[in-house]
Amino acid sequence: MTRFIVACACLLAAVPAGAQPAGCAKTGSVFSIDPVGNVLLLKEPGGYVEDISFTPKTVFTKLAIGETGSAVRVRAADVQVGDFLCVEALDGTDASRVAYVTHGDAARAQLEFLVHWQRNSTFGLVESMGITGKGFVVSPALADANGISVPVLVDDNTRFRKFGDNAVRLSDASPIQYGDLQVGEKVYVRGTRAEGDPVWHATLVIKGGVRGILGTVLSVDILQSRLKLREFGSGRKFDVGLPSGDVYKASDAPTDPVPVSTLSGVPLVRISLSDLTPGDAVLAVGSSNTDNDKVNGLGVITKFGNFGVAPVDSGNKLNWLLE
Repeated sequence: MTRFIVACACLLAAVPAGAQPAGCAKTGSVFSIDPVGNVLLLKEPGGYVEDISFTPKTVFTKLAIGETGSAVRVRAADVQVGDFLCVEALDGTDASRVAYVTHGDAARAQLEFLVHWQRNSTFGLVESMGITGKGFVVSPALADANGISVPVLVDDNTRFRKFGDNAVRLSDASPIQYGDLQVGEKVYVRGTRAEGDPVWHATLVIKGGVRGILGTVLSVDILQSRLKLREFGSGRKFDVGLPSGDVYKASDAPTDPVPVSTLSGVPLVRISLSDLTPGDAVLAVGSSNTDNDKVNGLGVITKFGNFGVAPVDSGNKLNWLLE
């Protein structure tokens, strides 16, 4: 599902997983900050918490998200827990320049991104094959799709994947071809369509009953490896079982003062269920019956697509899904 928005991603130079984006000596989210004692705790993308000291001369800059905003000089006291921070320069062991994006601004940007993602996805049964050109028709299975059949065209750039009955994680997907699709099978389609055009141009087709569910976390049960979430748009509540325990996070580190959308790269890192908190936006990938709330989860991705950037995944285990 990380295929969200790649228009901005094409502007980026990928960096290896775990590497710092260019322009940042340190990067992560603010765990705590003491503006009087001139120290903050920074939680890095890998989950490590590190002391970052600064001085009264340290320059703090609040970054705007998007091309219309501007960078603003602020005080250390304006930085809050949860903000995304980039230590741009060090003077010995002290930070001399720090740039950050507020958690609230990032959440609003991500919500816009999620709405876009939701609008360009559909899930249902293959109603017929071989429409004009190379494609098929999907009968949507979700209640909020209004029951209108969706004609889908595919081309040489469309990716086809299948999850078998024994799949337990995202990396269990196997490549298939257009000819492997059959009438009556469940498919999840990601694609685009021009305004007023009923025909979708598919970028990704997954068969096997697996789909992406975008929503906000309601609760997390670490011992049972489960989480409950509310789906964007429909408002449905889902109980997601995650036997593999696969939870990933795209690091969201600002690098350049303006705009933030020109990040050098967003490494994808493995985290645990304990890192998720109620209110987090997540993409849960899994299968479920449309008439109940139980989801057999294959993986969860959080803090993805910030600023329209897909994660860098050197193993290519997730990018086929997200782009």
